[in-house]
Amino acid sequence: MSDDGDRASISISTRRRAVLEPGDIRQIREREGLVVHRRTPVTRVKFERIHEGPRAKEISDATKEALKKVNSHVGAS
Repeated sequence: MSDDGDRASISISTRRRAVLEPGDIRQIREREGLVVHRRTPVTRVKFERIHEGPRAKEISDATKEALKKVNSHVGAS
């Protein structure tokens, strides 16, 4: 605000600021991250390694089975 005696003026400006500063992003813990998708807000998430989670054996077995099928088709071509 400035005041020259007879008149007063107010100046307002808008400044955009990142929600997370670059330094904050660099400090995100292991197995955490940011998901950026189109026009949705950026979301902070925790990742679980599929080979360590509660479904690890099921996923491992399904992966092995899928690889067998793929590899059997490659040899047949």
